[in-house]
Amino acid sequence: MLTLAVLSLYLLFTSVDASPDGPIINTTFGSYIGASDTANAIDTFFGIRFTSPPARFTPAIPIANPPSGLQSALAFGSDCPQLPGTFISAIAGIPVGPPLRGANQSEDCLFLNVSLFGALRTSAGDKLPILIYIHGGAYSICSGPEWNGTSLVQRSVAMGKPIIFVTINYRLGALGFLGSAQVPPGSLNVGLQDQRTALRFIQDNAESVGGDGSRITISGESAGGASVHMHYLYPDSQRTFRGGISSSGTSLVLNTPAYLWPLALTTYQAPRDILPLWSPFKGLQGSLTQATLDKLLDLYAHPRDNLVLNSSLYNRAAQFTTDYEMLAPERLFLRTVSKGQREQDVWAYEFQQHAPDAPDFLGAFHMSDLYYLDIGFASVPSRTLQSQMQDFYISFTNDLNPGASWPKYTEGTGSGVVMQLLDGDVEPIADTLRLEQTEFLNQVDVMKEFRRFG
Repeated sequence: MLTLAVLSLYLLFTSVDASPDGPIINTTFGSYIGASDTANAIDTFFGIRFTSPPARFTPAIPIANPPSGLQSALAFGSDCPQLPGTFISAIAGIPVGPPLRGANQSEDCLFLNVSLFGALRTSAGDKLPILIYIHGGAYSICSGPEWNGTSLVQRSVAMGKPIIFVTINYRLGALGFLGSAQVPPGSLNVGLQDQRTALRFIQDNAESVGGDGSRITISGESAGGASVHMHYLYPDSQRTFRGGISSSGTSLVLNTPAYLWPLALTTYQAPRDILPLWSPFKGLQGSLTQATLDKLLDLYAHPRDNLVLNSSLYNRAAQFTTDYEMLAPERLFLRTVSKGQREQDVWAYEFQQHAPDAPDFLGAFHMSDLYYLDIGFASVPSRTLQSQMQDFYISFTNDLNPGASWPKYTEGTGSGVVMQLLDGDVEPIADTLRLEQTEFLNQVDVMKEFRRFG
């Protein structure tokens, strides 16, 4: 399920024909020359610094003395240090993301990348909306350059609603999310602080690329989607964005990377050989009451979806994990922001499409919606759902509304309404999937037993 203002996206670019007379932007941290991808009519600026090289475990600080000369924005900056590139890159042989670069890693990694339609960048008076993508990867892998926004930008121009697309890096693992009572409060979650610093820089320099700093949408998937939620819960005093797109990520998943993260860098053999970076069951021994366990066993005794024939245990576990990590927190979030004093405009979708060539037991798995955005995953045979999803993202970035066909999430006295995303069957439906199960998981006493509150 994905929520929109409270509606994700990523970026990697094709090779370009760089020339000395390429496009130039002037930022508060210096001037950069980019490149024009003439085949796609896209201007690109790679490896733009948005802060000083960070000191370890401390918040980044602005660049004090920007270079006076013209800097190159023709190549991506370094990736942040991370786990090996093979980690969680495939399930049952099916890629669950773009090829991870995992190269040129450095603690000096706080860079961003910009993509926009070249012919519009120099048009007088153009102030285009900006879509910022915060990459996922369990807060431990991936980077902004992994993803490709070319198709989305081209689609936005064809719709008459052009956007500027930006990806960012942020510190990962223990270097970005060190958790300890010994860490000064200001140094906690420096990875999220890196994101906030990037948002400020983009807002301050929006006009240099023909953008509008008051029309910024933040987006992300998985850890990036959870980050979008975090920025809503703990907003910047500068108010660096006006809308958000969160896909397959919530603020209630215990995402703190395990203390074994540095050890995993040297001992990693295969995903099964190390502990997962997070788990809904980690540390729960003795915390759930027998009554709660009995209720859960009853609620998940008869799974509706038979992803694996003759494997009730797998099907039950798949549904519980989906509900605990995604569906229940999303419903709680939707209800919270759409009613009471908040009264936020919010939209939601239920993605049901199985990815092409994926085995049936995966179902509509985590991140599979990204196959239908054309942002770095393998292409899909049907373009209809892809175009529809791109249109939803582009419309929301421009208008803070995904389109007239998509009703807002207003629960009222019954269930809310979500947009069903299924190839050939995109329509609003009642948000009733395993409603009894998620209502139980969202009870305050049950959330306390699961240590949702720390």
